[in-house]
Amino acid sequence: MGNLNETEKWEENIYQLETSDPVLGGADGISNRAPRQLANRTKWLKKKTEEAAQSLAEHVRSRNHPDATLTAKGFTQLSSATNSTSETLAATPKAVKAAYDLAAGKAPVSHTHPWSQITGVPAASLTAKGTVQLSSAINSTSEILAATPKAVKAAYDLANGKQPADATLTALAGLATAADRLPYFTGADRAALATLTAIGRAIIAKGSIKDVLNYLGLGEGSALPVGVPVPWPTATPPAGWLQCDGRAFTKEQYPVLARVYPTLRLPDLRGEFIRGWDDGRKVDTGRKLLSAQGATLLRTAMLDYYNQDTTGTSGIVGMGFNNEDSITDLREGSFKMPDGTTFSDPVMAMSDNGMQATILTSIRSGYAKGITVRPRSIALNYIVRAV
Repeated sequence: MGNLNETEKWEENIYQLETSDPVLGGADGISNRAPRQLANRTKWLKKKTEEAAQSLAEHVRSRNHPDATLTAKGFTQLSSATNSTSETLAATPKAVKAAYDLAAGKAPVSHTHPWSQITGVPAASLTAKGTVQLSSAINSTSEILAATPKAVKAAYDLANGKQPADATLTALAGLATAADRLPYFTGADRAALATLTAIGRAIIAKGSIKDVLNYLGLGEGSALPVGVPVPWPTATPPAGWLQCDGRAFTKEQYPVLARVYPTLRLPDLRGEFIRGWDDGRKVDTGRKLLSAQGATLLRTAMLDYYNQDTTGTSGIVGMGFNNEDSITDLREGSFKMPDGTTFSDPVMAMSDNGMQATILTSIRSGYAKGITVRPRSIALNYIVRAV
């Protein structure tokens, strides 16, 4: 039996004998076609296997083996260490088991423990790391607590509203320890101190501008001295004022007012006009300060007569009046004649227009009246500053 002629060739497809194929032997016979193709592939595979074995043997002999890295395959050494940080060694099952056993003895992440069960955790300090408690206090001097963002924000907000340090503030800072002093600026970023007196402290203690003005005597009505009467439009005087109604007061109540009115009694100005003091001018002689003066009486009936130039039984010569201030009956000796003498005796009237009568008749008959007159006026309430 002859042998197949083999070649080193990779046959892509192996021929399948069909039932219609004739049986033909020989080197090119169809019956040997499929065995020959298999023989060719077998010889090719044998050669490739030998080449690979030879190449591997040469590689082993050369010891030029690439090491495995995080980015490339290669040879690596095994390690059973559990505390190594190497990234070029391969862990053995022993190392994996040790890590597994350690993890199995730990609590799961989802498990919680009360703080009392957690031990061996160091506390944080200025020199060591550790656990620390939070605090939102902004006035603590602790060096073992940690500030919260709330505390930091409070400190930031406070600092943000402050004046940046400068020469002026530095000058003021040097004066902060002085007692009972007030700082003032002398110029060129320099400050000095002034003594804070009792009056200054009293002014600072006042709660309002009004209180300060009243303390200084500059409150309402302060432009007028104590004791001056002024007209007021209401029945009730304001605080610190009294009505000029003739009332008495004490020196203890109103010491300054007592110096103005040493009699300790206010003038009664109700229904009165105020007249300027004469003081030697001789317009209103004989008057003293605060003295009262009555009204001047005017006689209304000057002459009455009977059956003189009239058809009636009597007639009166005089002046009529209206809207009088007061009316007084006149009698002998109660008024003066035009020459200044007091009228008391009957006097015959001079003949005038054929009328002769007795002036006294008008008085005795009750026709003559004395009236007081007044200027136009508006009623206001006279008050006096008492303090």
